Amino acid sequence: MKISIQTNLTQKHLPFDDISADYCDGSLPSPSKVLFTCDFESSCSENFVSLPTYPYIWLISNATDACGIELFAPSTDYTFGNKSGHYAFVPVFKIVDIGKVGYLHLQKQLQVTSQESYCLNFQYCAYPSKGGSYLKIYSWASDESKVIQMLWPGERSSYYILGGRW
Repeated sequence: MKISIQTNLTQKHLPFDDISADYCDGSLPSPSKVLFTCDFESSCSENFVSLPTYPYIWLISNATDACGIELFAPSTDYTFGNKSGHYAFVPVFKIVDIGKVGYLHLQKQLQVTSQESYCLNFQYCAYPSKGGSYLKIYSWASDESKVIQMLWPGERSSYYILGGRW
């Protein structure tokens, strides 16, 4: 299975930090086996690529540099809570094509069978605090089926987006 993160940019932007996929059995478990984890602070960032055939390109940057590109970008990351921490984001100071998307693709393949359950955990920050946007996370089966499945968002009642903070 591979994971891709999509943003459909309108008026709100969605930086992304601290992603992990763990084996689990229910909500908020203590993972028995970590399949993948990345806080965008180490070489794990090299496992992510922005798919080049889409108009919006994801960048991985520290908060200081991101704020130099995007006026309203978060001034701190989630991991360390400071300006030297890194996160992934899509610079949209110049709208390329309204309603189009950008994909951040995890190149590492995760081995999950139908008998196992797993949890996908991540942090994101919607900015500025007003407006709308979409963040979607998909899995792509690497077996012969090549099934693409949306992992997130689930039912609207299962999450809440609070703009302007992680």
